[in-house]
Amino acid sequence: MKEAPVVETAASTFTLLDKPANPNAARLFLNWLMSRDGQISFQKSQGSCDSARLDISKVDVPPLSRRKDGGQYFRLWDTEWMDVNEVQTFVENSLKTSKGQ
Repeated sequence: MKEAPVVETAASTFTLLDKPANPNAARLFLNWLMSRDGQISFQKSQGSCDSARLDISKVDVPPLSRRKDGGQYFRLWDTEWMDVNEVQTFVENSLKTSKGQ
């Protein structure tokens, strides 16, 4: 792309339910995941994901997957680039069908 290289979020998205069984456990997990230790662990476990944290080593990230210092990147999965109307309609229709409406 001429605009900029892309940053792929891949499977790095998390959703919290509005009424989790244990809200404190969910907060504790997400706080750890975003911590330095959590990001080191996540980056190692994913193989090719480059954490956005700048204070951790990138030796576990393949060179082609590493972000470049000073680079400008285009976020591929940003909501401004997606048309969510089709997805919203699908979800609404599915919910109506599951409730027998």
